[in-house]
Amino acid sequence: MANTEVSQVTRTDEKIEELKRKITPVFEKGFGAERLRETCFIYIVQELTEGAALDPRDSGRILRISEFYRFVHNCFSQKRLEEVAVRLFIQMWEVYQSIQRDENVLVYGDVIAGNLSDTYEIRGDFGAAMRWALSLAACELLRERDLSSSVRSRLLEWYELPENALEYLRNIGLYNRKLVIEADNWVIPEAFAEDVITKFLAAHQEYGMLFARHTPVFNEFPLSTVYFESLLNRVQSAQSAAEKGKALEDLATYLTLLIPGWIPRRNVKTVYNEFESDIIVSNLVQAGNLNAELFGRNFLIECKNWNVPVGVPEVGYFLYRMRLTHTSFGILFAANGITGENQTKEDQMKVRKAAESMRHRAFNEDGIVCIVITSDDLDQIQAGQSFWAMIVEKARAIQYGENKYKPHN
Repeated sequence: MANTEVSQVTRTDEKIEELKRKITPVFEKGFGAERLRETCFIYIVQELTEGAALDPRDSGRILRISEFYRFVHNCFSQKRLEEVAVRLFIQMWEVYQSIQRDENVLVYGDVIAGNLSDTYEIRGDFGAAMRWALSLAACELLRERDLSSSVRSRLLEWYELPENALEYLRNIGLYNRKLVIEADNWVIPEAFAEDVITKFLAAHQEYGMLFARHTPVFNEFPLSTVYFESLLNRVQSAQSAAEKGKALEDLATYLTLLIPGWIPRRNVKTVYNEFESDIIVSNLVQAGNLNAELFGRNFLIECKNWNVPVGVPEVGYFLYRMRLTHTSFGILFAANGITGENQTKEDQMKVRKAAESMRHRAFNEDGIVCIVITSDDLDQIQAGQSFWAMIVEKARAIQYGENKYKPHN
């Protein structure tokens, strides 16, 4: 190793040890859990600038940075605050991706993903641990041409991912890397680990059961706001009809994968090619669970990235396909809503066959619940609204009406 490299490693070690000495007393001051998290976050963020102790742009610091995050986790673990450590690491994942977006540079997020995988593993949440292990693998593939032996062992031995599945994952990661390098753009969706995972699970549903098997069904995976923003940008900037449709399907696919046990299939055609479904989502959690009761074991998604509201024929055809497939729940992603959705009661009486009225008739007559997700809804999700809570609320509005209760009426 050259003298300059040795010197750089030494300085990095010294900076990280100094940061540890700053953080250690924080856990001895009797702070509450959230204040501990906030204080650690402030100390860490100060060391993320270029050349600082935890600079995520520098490949030479990966091992030492990863060891530092393990040290932080141990500090929380000693106080039985593993859940707080998880929130801190997810917060750091968002910060890392924000740096990548703002500076258009590759950041080494695998140090965060690996520690999150380990943390969830310790907590016994194997579904989340496996998801972050895939993120770790995706990060390696986006910056290198192959997976390290430790990551391969983690996926093959810990989570029993078959060798051929690992090869599929590798091909997707390397393809994304090729697109990013050619575009010289680390802000497009393909530049993020979530994109590799989404494509892998949507293309190879045969491995979905591995995720459902270890999944706690009531925890929604956290939304990556930076990746979601990149998907939204593509939805809004797409030009051709095909590009517009695919962009919205990509976004809808990612959202469904936030719900543990939900595995999407894309562009599914019937045996005789009578029609094609944009997305079919299957709930693969083996035991009975709330999501299966609310939405069924399978449901349909249709994506209409149009500049105008979706009309009666399109809504009616989607409802018809739901009936043909014996599907009781469906989501229509319509960027500009549907005809009649914002009409007054008087207008709806005049336009009895408006698409909005048709959805209510489908429920009243056939028990079919079709909800609509618009661009305004996507903005709310970007701002922090839970996707799961949103679709539950919209489904209940179709079935029972909207909640009009106000405590100060």
